[in-house]
Amino acid sequence: MAKTPFSTMATTTDADKRSPAQSTEPTVVHLTPPMTVQPGTEILVTCNSPISVVPPSGEGHLLEASHPTKITALKHVLRISPTEHLGSTFASGWNKLPEELKMQVL
Repeated sequence: MAKTPFSTMATTTDADKRSPAQSTEPTVVHLTPPMTVQPGTEILVTCNSPISVVPPSGEGHLLEASHPTKITALKHVLRISPTEHLGSTFASGWNKLPEELKMQVL
């Protein structure tokens, strides 16, 4: 079995394990547009559909992320994206953004 260039872990928030002084919740990103994860970075994601995780080799993997799932890019940039179509609501909102902001996002 080939070793993946990333790691994943389905998780719940660790609030139960923290003392009151450590009450900072991790930020969970609901994956809508595709995004990249830089090497050495961890991200906690959820998505309504399976997500595609693609390393530079191009050999993608599908993951279920209906619950918060931690994705860690180990040595290479990862491209993660939902497998479902974004829909007309997303397209309508995207078209309302200024071009400068669209360029920063892309």
